[in-house]
Amino acid sequence: MAEHLTNCLTLDDNLEYKQVTPRTHGGTAVDFIERWFGVSPDGGDGTLELLYLGVGALIVFALLRWIVHRLRYRRAG
Repeated sequence: MAEHLTNCLTLDDNLEYKQVTPRTHGGTAVDFIERWFGVSPDGGDGTLELLYLGVGALIVFALLRWIVHRLRYRRAG
């Protein structure tokens, strides 16, 4: 799996670029930012991807809740 990240770079503490390899959370690779854009803003640990997925899930939940509320309001009115 690491072969697709041969050109993936991140900045280290000395502000120098270094190669990164994907890390996994629960056995599932969370490295889509590294794969799509070739950079690793979170150092390859997947926290930024998990944050994006969590925010996306909250947005979908809020949108569905709003839609259900609007449908109930129209039926009642």
